[in-house]
Amino acid sequence: MKKRHGHDWAVWLKDFILGAQDGIVSNLALVLGVAVATWSDRIVIISGISAALGEAISMAAVAYTSTETAGAYYKSEKKTAVPKEYTSPMFSAWMVGLSNILGSAMALLPFFFLPIEMAIFGAIILCGLTLFLTGVFKAKFTHGNWFRSGTELLTIGFVAAAAGYVIGRILGVAV
Repeated sequence: MKKRHGHDWAVWLKDFILGAQDGIVSNLALVLGVAVATWSDRIVIISGISAALGEAISMAAVAYTSTETAGAYYKSEKKTAVPKEYTSPMFSAWMVGLSNILGSAMALLPFFFLPIEMAIFGAIILCGLTLFLTGVFKAKFTHGNWFRSGTELLTIGFVAAAAGYVIGRILGVAV
């Protein structure tokens, strides 16, 4: 694990990417599906905010319980030291929850400022750029290939976004 400025950056990076990527991907899929199903920016914003808050709380709780459980497992083994990444469940919960909110906001922002048709494209572009840059950021800290890492996160995000879009188109309401 790479240490910088006295912090264990691997722990921070893991939790940040977990929350941010999940927030971007899941909320983008949701808002695209709702947008093309209803063509109502108000419904998109309400559902997007509700999903973002519910998911951030859920993801933070999952980060807390999974980190606590892993730490308890290592403590029970007594033969091995508890790895740094499992010593602070509250840190993991806060990092995952806050980065999830940040990621979710990327999908929603265009719907506050643009007509719904443009907001759909705005959300795709903003989230695509954010996912790609998150991958580049990850590669910087892991000494990986920045283009491969960015493309990997972008692909994952767009597969989920496409699923949300297709479901919205299939199940959409007539206006």
